[in-house]
Amino acid sequence: MSISERKNRDKEIIKEKIVNTATELFSLYGYEHVSMRKIAEKIEYSPTTIYNYFKNKNELLFVLLKHGYKLFYHSLDTARKDNEKENFDRKLKEVFRAYIEFGLANKDYYKLMFMMNIDSDDSLMGCENEKAKAFSILMSLAGEGNKHHYFINSNEMLVSQIIWGQLHGITSLLISYQNFSWIPNEVLIGNYMESILIGLKK
Repeated sequence: MSISERKNRDKEIIKEKIVNTATELFSLYGYEHVSMRKIAEKIEYSPTTIYNYFKNKNELLFVLLKHGYKLFYHSLDTARKDNEKENFDRKLKEVFRAYIEFGLANKDYYKLMFMMNIDSDDSLMGCENEKAKAFSILMSLAGEGNKHHYFINSNEMLVSQIIWGQLHGITSLLISYQNFSWIPNEVLIGNYMESILIGLKK
């Protein structure tokens, strides 16, 4: 590895560390209550180092949200593609599972993306576009279901929003109330997905 390649690698490692730390702190304390200085202190860098990578806190938020939405989209898209040849029930369940598992495996990202309304600023609309890409997967599944006369309601937007609401409900509860005496996740999530399908199917 050349010196320039090593420097570029080291820069990417530092940038990733900054993003991960900011994600954790924004999730814990709220975006408004976290300064660039606080992020720097957490990872034992000088504030100047942070500003070498991000011009301000808003740019840092944009980068981390965009990354989070890409990970989220990839999770749903992979589940859909991996189950392309399965029956429609199975495909839906696996996309549902991918949604919930993403949230549970990436709690800080999920809270920032969907529970704190942190990207409502007009300057972050590029992040909204990434969010819309993930929602488009639910829309495409609603459209596919209509071709099979699967859903009780043929309004694709309505079906997609019901699915999103249902999935967000269980995911946000499991994230917010981790100390509650939940039934084991495998049982709870499996039965929850079945209940969604029962409510949507003809």
